[in-house]
Amino acid sequence: RAEAEKFVKEGRKAAKGGFFKKPDWDAAAVNYDQAANLYFVLKQLDNAKECYMDAWDAHYKANNYYFAAKALEALARICQDQKDPEKAS
Repeated sequence: RAEAEKFVKEGRKAAKGGFFKKPDWDAAAVNYDQAANLYFVLKQLDNAKECYMDAWDAHYKANNYYFAAKALEALARICQDQKDPEKAS
């Protein structure tokens, strides 16, 4: 769990950017993906869903549309497995 939280923290840091630095959406997306995968393995599905949404957003902003779609696909699969069709669609 601590490792996943570290990836989330790094993802937020990369997405935030800085005063003289633009957000690094690629790095943020990679960190969010890793956190989501760890949360999924740990069966912390609400945290995994949140990280997949963050990964989708970062991939989309980095113009990585294929990986954005893969993040949404993973999110939908979790929602479907949780019998939550409203969020899966």
